[in-house]
Amino acid sequence: MKKLFTLFIIIIISSNSLSCLEKENKKYLPKGYHRIKLDVKNNITKSFSFDDSKFSFKIPDYFETYSNTNENSSKNYLEITLYNKKHNLSFILNYREIQNNLSKLIEEAYNPQIFNTADGIIETKDEEGKILIYELKGNVANPYLFHVTDKHKHFLHGMMFVCSDPKKKCQINIDSLQPIIKYFEKDMYNLINSLKWSQKETNDVQF
Repeated sequence: MKKLFTLFIIIIISSNSLSCLEKENKKYLPKGYHRIKLDVKNNITKSFSFDDSKFSFKIPDYFETYSNTNENSSKNYLEITLYNKKHNLSFILNYREIQNNLSKLIEEAYNPQIFNTADGIIETKDEEGKILIYELKGNVANPYLFHVTDKHKHFLHGMMFVCSDPKKKCQINIDSLQPIIKYFEKDMYNLINSLKWSQKETNDVQF
């Protein structure tokens, strides 16, 4: 009987020790720790038309897609919004037809004020001058800006927009948003690589 009582005491002490160990482990988890659940990428093809031009690209099906025609500098253009509601992130795309004005379109596409908010800028471009990507460092709302063109007829400008819905509570903190930005960065490259224009001779643009 004495041995059974001693064994019972040991079991109680062991259980308490394990309980304390679990509490200690939980105690030292980093403050503000969040587990980010990222969706599986199931790519689908999205097609668009504007005047006599057509183009398409592939994006995951977790984006809501909206498009409408706007006017800027007396010229119409097609604006496309790819919105991910779960992470409050968008890609805003503008498509314009080139009319012997490529340099002007590139100049109008990039707002200097956006660059001024960045701590640093990394520029990436292809050898043919058809693709240009800016990566903006720091706590910026637009961590990526880019454009793709065939240099003859088609010009597509885009930007990644974090905290894109102002109605939702969201703080632009690069440290906490970095996993999300890197996750959607892959969608940006996939969009660029899968882009197809209407003309056969400029059918594919690869990065």
